Amino acid sequence: MPRVIAGNELNCPATDLTHCSILSPIQDLAEQYFNDSENADAEQYADIINIGEKALEARIHLIRAAKTSIDIQTYIWSSDKTGGLIARELIAAAKRGVRVRIIGDQLFSGNDAKRLAATAQVHENLQIRLYNPLDQKAASSGTDMMKAFFTNFKGLNHRMHNKVMVFDGRIAITGGRNIGDEYYDRSTEFNFVDRDILVIGLVAEDMEKSFERYWVDPITFDLDQLIDVREHLFIDDKQQILPVPEFSNVSGFEELISRALDYDYINDEFVKNIHSLTDIEFIADRPQKPFIEDDEADINTSRSIGLAIRNADHSILMQTPYFIISNPAYQLFREIREENPDIEYSLSTNSLASADHYFVYALSFKRKKRNVKNLEFRMHEFKPRPADIEQFIPRYAELEKLQSPPDADGFYEYEPEEPTGIDRYDTAPIKTKGPRASIHSKSMVIDNEIAIIGSHNFDPRGIAINTEVTVTITDKEFAAELADDIRLAMQPQNSWTIAKRQRVPLLGHITGIVQSISRMLPIFDIWPFRYTSSFELREGMAAVPIDDPEFYNHYENVGQFPGTGANNKQISTRLISGFGAVAEPLM
Repeated sequence: MPRVIAGNELNCPATDLTHCSILSPIQDLAEQYFNDSENADAEQYADIINIGEKALEARIHLIRAAKTSIDIQTYIWSSDKTGGLIARELIAAAKRGVRVRIIGDQLFSGNDAKRLAATAQVHENLQIRLYNPLDQKAASSGTDMMKAFFTNFKGLNHRMHNKVMVFDGRIAITGGRNIGDEYYDRSTEFNFVDRDILVIGLVAEDMEKSFERYWVDPITFDLDQLIDVREHLFIDDKQQILPVPEFSNVSGFEELISRALDYDYINDEFVKNIHSLTDIEFIADRPQKPFIEDDEADINTSRSIGLAIRNADHSILMQTPYFIISNPAYQLFREIREENPDIEYSLSTNSLASADHYFVYALSFKRKKRNVKNLEFRMHEFKPRPADIEQFIPRYAELEKLQSPPDADGFYEYEPEEPTGIDRYDTAPIKTKGPRASIHSKSMVIDNEIAIIGSHNFDPRGIAINTEVTVTITDKEFAAELADDIRLAMQPQNSWTIAKRQRVPLLGHITGIVQSISRMLPIFDIWPFRYTSSFELREGMAAVPIDDPEFYNHYENVGQFPGTGANNKQISTRLISGFGAVAEPLM
């Protein structure tokens, strides 16, 4: 079987050992670190990146500043303007002599076989592999997925959720962001509030080793090994010359690129206040999780997170898009609560109005009583347009001007369809004007000292099905910064507080008994009265915790699905909550 032959011409002189890279304060810090033999085993560097636009600036800067190699893993690579911009930058890097390798999860990174075929020919320095391709194809249609659901569910369901970028083997970015407009504050309809960590030091080398392990594993396939890509590349085993893919439209990115190339700006934003750390660890799941059980089966992200939680002394602060915890995780939290009644569990997550998947929210909705009453979690559900929106998305006002008008009933809905026909998002309609904001960050702070940032949603999929990555840092100053970022989202102007509903004493007691029985059922959980509701801080009142005797005087009950209005997604959410719990381990 013939293999693809790609271009090899360079537009940077071979005598330039930096491969025409730009000057970079981040690279300068890395150079200083690795040239200091005494420092190599001590302090490393890390910076939290909360703002999507800043995250894109950092990526463009580091691509332009790379001297030898760029390695990328991603779950999603969208075929939108941001996806095109990053692709264009990587092609340019390959053509100036930088080795660029990309591993994308096939389900949401391989949706255009023809474009991938053309990209495979661009340059020999640019190599792309897809993880666990369904039926050994790059693109899967809705029909393909439905067939696989019945004939190859294990293969369909097992995905690479890692998000890692490594530059020259010593600088890296990881966290929650995929590649697409909504992760970098570029969508006029829907944007994720997400979080990355930029690291410099030996931890970046660990990320490089993890990438290499995925790269050589047989679960990843070169593009020219995929059936539908080969159909465009070869006819009768003769390679076809395909047009160079167009990734040149940078309209709207000019100012961002200008900032990304500004040495002083990058120094001020990403280097000046970077944290120096002595205790930082990167952990990645094995490529074949969960297919192969070996000596490393217990050395994974979920076990690392579980140990950190198990050793908590006084507080666990979490932020995750979906609060669906497995039964073992529930038992762990329950045991800790019983052993340490005063430990504080706090959570920042999405409401139905802000969630990107209403059906995943429905399963967390089913478990609210258990989480609030039994575990005593202080839950805060993000509003689709929080009052402090410009702290989360500084360019929000600019995006709002370009938002599409509401439908005839005054609702704003966001359900874009990929070229393959696979819907990536399924949101509830809302009446809130302005692009919807949705939490996508996956972070945790334990005892105000241990900080965890990564791709793991702390859910059953992350534990048993998807491969994940995490960075764990033990440092009070770093943890305090992360905690402040999470707590901003939990403030009453930005999130609804979840608390027990007030009830008439006798009727409430009877309702509570029936409800508890109903909630234990995996299906037919149809009792309409819920233990919890969403509460809004009353104007002029001070925020108080849900166990404060004055809570109900300070807060107003705004219902279970505030911000969504009466619509079919509310009904669907209740039905999934009542009948869909059997799917909980897959979410």
